[in-house]
Amino acid sequence: MKRLVARFAGWFLLALALLALCCWKLDALRTPQVLCISPGSGVIDGVGYECVLPMEAMFVVDGHWYLYTVEDSNSYFHPVVARRIEVTPVAQSETLVAVQGAYMNDLRVVRFASRPLEGDTVSVQVWEEGES
Repeated sequence: MKRLVARFAGWFLLALALLALCCWKLDALRTPQVLCISPGSGVIDGVGYECVLPMEAMFVVDGHWYLYTVEDSNSYFHPVVARRIEVTPVAQSETLVAVQGAYMNDLRVVRFASRPLEGDTVSVQVWEEGES
């Protein structure tokens, strides 16, 4: 009888480990991959601005302008997160926008994401240019 219980416990633990691995892989597949840029100074309509970003890094909800910044976190399960911040557009052209409300020191801004980012804080994976 002890042998049957030990065998059942072994199969149960093996099945549990396989399901945990599958859940971990599915979670990794659901995590959006993002391509980041750093804001820089630029010129729009002949006027120089300190914080200029491409228009595709911005999105507008109910008249408010937002962007997602990427930062490292202390969490083991969510090591990199994207946080939504509200910014104020100062000037814009067809491809660029100058904003206030974002501070440029070591700021990484999401330019593209593999799936839509929703919410104030989203766990993401940073897509590096050198990866294939």
